[in-house]
Amino acid sequence: MSRILSLDVECVADGKGHNDRVPCWVAVVDEKGTVLLDQKILVPKMVSPLTEITGITQRMLVAEGRAKEDVFKAVHDLLGADVTLVGQVIGGDCDWLDLVQGVHYSKLVDLAEEFKCWNTKYKSFNRFSLAQTVHGLLSKRSFQSSSHNPSEDAKCSMQLYREWIKPGKAQSGAKKLNQMKIQRKFPPVNRPTTIDGVCMLAFRPNECTCGQPTKKK
Repeated sequence: MSRILSLDVECVADGKGHNDRVPCWVAVVDEKGTVLLDQKILVPKMVSPLTEITGITQRMLVAEGRAKEDVFKAVHDLLGADVTLVGQVIGGDCDWLDLVQGVHYSKLVDLAEEFKCWNTKYKSFNRFSLAQTVHGLLSKRSFQSSSHNPSEDAKCSMQLYREWIKPGKAQSGAKKLNQMKIQRKFPPVNRPTTIDGVCMLAFRPNECTCGQPTKKK
């Protein structure tokens, strides 16, 4: 029988560039939203915990973190070829955790893709962050903090799956989010350009100065 799980990974910086990131915290929840795993990872060569974004401090990782190999094994042991993984840009989380399709999961449900909406003006898709999607589609909850918490993010991802994707309402949800974007109803997000000297401009090629390849939103 197929299992539906949601997975989320938080990362800290191990260098000064916007692509210099390593996992520091991982959570897995089941379809009911029950937390199956919530574990921090020791990062010996950390340059910055990026506390403003992650909510993590060096003291927290030292006190609560476990060896990367142990956490990865715990995650791998929870998964299997019968699992469908749900999450925001979930493929990136799979890469962070060395997950292999056919071994650790059967397929992925990427919320960014499920709720994308075509922009006729710019001839491209509008995609929405998890915070925007939660704000627009989950009436019981709105992200108030700029920092992430993998357990909460994974729970929200699973709630979006249960209430919008599983019943076949993803496209109506996408249209609602698109209207909110057009009407500027999303809360403003003020992201720092640097934290502790670490570049935070992976999606802003015109402003990035670290020289690493930038990404598309």
